Amino acid sequence: FSHQRPCLLKSLKREGANKLRYPPNSQSKVDWGKFFLLKRFNKEKLGLLLLTFLGIVAAVLVKFTDCVGPVSRDEHQISKPSPVC
Repeated sequence: FSHQRPCLLKSLKREGANKLRYPPNSQSKVDWGKFFLLKRFNKEKLGLLLLTFLGIVAAVLVKFTDCVGPVSRDEHQISKPSPVC
């Protein structure tokens, strides 16, 4: 070939993603690449995972709004104390 293979010679201190991206490649980098390129994701499992995550987020939001209680803008109105969490 008339050109040299590109290589990154500078230090990649905190950039872990770039270590996988740039050559020189090792067998572990090739294995990770094969895993992500050849792996077929199951859409049903991904949907269930997303549904579980949204359920957890909804539960946390409900718990948080119960702890905060209603907010009154009228200073003269006496409001109930919020529940202890």
